[in-house]
Amino acid sequence: MFVAILPYIEQANAYTAATKRNNTHLKEIRACLPEETSDFSWEQDLKFHAAVARATTNFFRLHVIMDIFEFTREFIGPVVEDLAGKEDNAGTIAGHHTAIFLAIKDKDPDRARETMKAHLAWTNQKLIETLKKKG
Repeated sequence: MFVAILPYIEQANAYTAATKRNNTHLKEIRACLPEETSDFSWEQDLKFHAAVARATTNFFRLHVIMDIFEFTREFIGPVVEDLAGKEDNAGTIAGHHTAIFLAIKDKDPDRARETMKAHLAWTNQKLIETLKKKG
């Protein structure tokens, strides 16, 4: 159930972050973008999504995201690590995160929501493909 509602929460977070963020939030989100795609990990992904949630200035949103990530860590964490271990996937995820960051930076809530939606759709598809391969 948590995974099913995650896209809606994340899209709302991106939208709200674009309207409420400040320069400190931008620095925090920017710091979560990898310098090299080989630097990408489950923990870095969590930090990015938490930073976006924090930029909403809504404490509850941050805790919901942190709780969902914690509940899914054992199941989804290894799959994300597997995806991130592939340079093309890590580069795509880094590109998505950068696009989300730029929309938030530009105070464009609709673009922030849509880029987050596209990121989560791509990620979900990759997770399904990876899980099917693992049996």
